Amino acid sequence: MLEEIKLQGDLSRISVAQIFHALSISKATGIFQWSSGTIEKKVYIRQGRIVFAASNRISERLGEVLFRQGRIRAADFIQASKQITEKKRLGQILIEMGALSKEEIKAGVITQVREIIDSLFNESQGEYIFLEQEQLPKEVITLEINTPELIIAGVQRISDWSLILQTLTGIDTILEPSANAEQKRIAVPLSEEEKKILQRVDGERSIADICAVVNGNDFETCRTLMAFLCANLIRKISDTEIAVVEEKKSSRFFEKTIHCYNRLFSYTYRYLGDKVGKLGDKNLSHYLEEIKGDYPVLFKGIFLLPDGTLAAEVLKENFEQLGEAGRNEKLLSGLKALLAAELAATRESLGTTEEAFVISRLKEIMEGMKKEHAQ
Repeated sequence: MLEEIKLQGDLSRISVAQIFHALSISKATGIFQWSSGTIEKKVYIRQGRIVFAASNRISERLGEVLFRQGRIRAADFIQASKQITEKKRLGQILIEMGALSKEEIKAGVITQVREIIDSLFNESQGEYIFLEQEQLPKEVITLEINTPELIIAGVQRISDWSLILQTLTGIDTILEPSANAEQKRIAVPLSEEEKKILQRVDGERSIADICAVVNGNDFETCRTLMAFLCANLIRKISDTEIAVVEEKKSSRFFEKTIHCYNRLFSYTYRYLGDKVGKLGDKNLSHYLEEIKGDYPVLFKGIFLLPDGTLAAEVLKENFEQLGEAGRNEKLLSGLKALLAAELAATRESLGTTEEAFVISRLKEIMEGMKKEHAQ
């Protein structure tokens, strides 16, 4: 929020990207000024959108940008530069000379603005101030610039890791799509890799989780997430919201875990039943009763259903009776112990060769489920 960002200060504790993000979501209007030594840059913002930028750095002046890109000839550049006055800008002179059209000048100015913004995103020193205004000066050229696209492109050129980490506030930060994220995304052209990263932002994964799932260059993944954040495509979840997310995560953990183990239990039960009939059912039930002694709360009232699975509803009630600290680990431990007991029953009834075959099939089932979850 705008009120969380100081409107004047230095860039030692905040990045330009963070400031633009705050100005964007607060729909502020005014002039952002940055200076370091004799260099000064200004960015004009209307309702949170960047509409113009200017710099007194020679290499970022319009003439230099046009000449560097090959849009004007050397002779025209030199001649036009001599005619510049306080009332007559270079662009107007080039149009009058016939060197460039009005549309070509406009395209050149947009390129100039992009270069100025790009350079600002990499600044980690200097003083800044944001001057709020009801209206921008009349002489300011208002350009139709896709601000989120401009911000994403600018952030993607950042090479300073400290700026990225500072903006993200750590890799444990949980991110979620912002309001109207899909509508905003349509207006911003993204690469396939950027789309892949954005799809992983779901309100539950932390930045570290997203990096692990994407399995690419973590620096580039974090920089892309910073770009999305500053372009207001995603947002950070507050501490209060994180508590809710953790609760949802616990619930999802239970659902995924019991779904996985019930498939393993079901296969083992069917296999043993096909081989030895009711004896297999008796052996498995016997081992379950033994396991209950080690996990009295978790397996209270639990018995094998006709397909060899456990009643998820009863198990979940027991799961929620466990203390929050470590209950996920207790659930896993209990289910693993039961599966190990069922494999022991298979070995006792059919021998080690059959047990090895069942283990190999269970591994295949687990690999298949991993692929399902990854999609």
